[in-house]
Amino acid sequence: MKIVKSLVLWVYFSLLILSFFIGMIIMFSFDGENPQSLFFGLIFGLIFCTNVAQDSIDKFLTRKLGKTWARALTVTICVTPFLILIGSVIFVNQWWYTERKVRKNHLNTPITAANSENTDTFSTSALPPILSIENIKFSEKVLDADEIATLSIHIKNIGRGDARDLTIHLKSNFQGLLFPQITPVPSIPKKTGQQTVDIHVKGTADLSTGKAKIEIYLEEPHFEQRIPGKQLTFDTRKPRTPDLVLVDYAVLEKVSASPNNRIDVNEEIALKFYVQNKGIGTAEKVTVQVKNNQTGVTWLPEANETGHRTTTARFSQIDPGKHELIAYTYHVNSKFTDKELRFTISATEKHGKKYGFSETKEVAINKKLKPLGKITPISIDDEAPLHENPRVEELPPLKSSGNTPWILFVIVVCCGLLFIIIWKRRRRGKQTNPSDSDQRQKAAYKEAAGRKEHFK
Repeated sequence: MKIVKSLVLWVYFSLLILSFFIGMIIMFSFDGENPQSLFFGLIFGLIFCTNVAQDSIDKFLTRKLGKTWARALTVTICVTPFLILIGSVIFVNQWWYTERKVRKNHLNTPITAANSENTDTFSTSALPPILSIENIKFSEKVLDADEIATLSIHIKNIGRGDARDLTIHLKSNFQGLLFPQITPVPSIPKKTGQQTVDIHVKGTADLSTGKAKIEIYLEEPHFEQRIPGKQLTFDTRKPRTPDLVLVDYAVLEKVSASPNNRIDVNEEIALKFYVQNKGIGTAEKVTVQVKNNQTGVTWLPEANETGHRTTTARFSQIDPGKHELIAYTYHVNSKFTDKELRFTISATEKHGKKYGFSETKEVAINKKLKPLGKITPISIDDEAPLHENPRVEELPPLKSSGNTPWILFVIVVCCGLLFIIIWKRRRRGKQTNPSDSDQRQKAAYKEAAGRKEHFK
């Protein structure tokens, strides 16, 4: 029994090793245009051979080891070489798939005689370049909306062949960025050639505040190289727009025969307020206008404290966080019959009313005056703590999958066919071959019939 078990194990491991080496030899030696047909034929041939041999193996092991051991070892011996062969095909497929294309490119590329300046065996066009992305720079620390930045990519070639027809591929899922997805690169000479390519990246009007990521890859078509990429990360900022607001509004008693800090008829009053820019962008061409059409209220231009000679004040610009004072003097006479003063104040800038305001302020007569609103300091850029210098990270190289998906599909199909064929054969054998109990019963019948004949 021990000798039989040792023989079974020896055959089992021999088949494993033999299948592996056969698969490796075929993968490395075959150099045809369509090796998949050879692999598939070998796989189906192995299925056929193992199923033809499995009956003989099963009978031999049943006599020596019993049914349980025999069935387990039969399936193992028949299936394992098949799985090992498939594993070797997948293991080598990726390397072979790439190497075959490189060899094909070399064979199809015309070879010219080397001149006195070129001591290489092959011409420059027949030798591959060895490329790398040496450095990446981004001109802006923070990319704002409606701003254009420059992305500089420095490429180096240390190979023995010139780099021709290179392209830089950019990819980003961040909304609000505008850039060319593919940019051609001028030829880079061999060994010590270098080239810097500048690409414009623009922030559009719908750019949001956040961190944008752009993936950068370099592709060389003649030797099918895709250089390990880089990822550029930089901060972005939504449109830097102004926001004009009315602050620190007040109507004060200025000249009165009976000062009481109240608005009365027949006295001068001072209207004072500030226009502040609380946005993160500069407000340009600012115009502030004050209107009052009430009877009995007269504007006094000669008493204007801020020097504005009309009820429309103009400013060339108001920087973020800054404010401007506007003060007008009015006289309220006896014809004023309303219960309150009404001033309509509006502000516009170069975009019109989009970032301005229009408000109507009311001040009651014969009531104590109180200033309304106040100037509050603001951060010019409230996202400043988030801003970091642009950084570059390595990306894993993209690998070609070759024909692995198709091979995996064939593996699944072949495994299913193999087990179905084995199952049907064993089922057919049970139906045609008499069982042990049937054989014992027939033997008993024959023995009884023989005894009966003997007594006669």
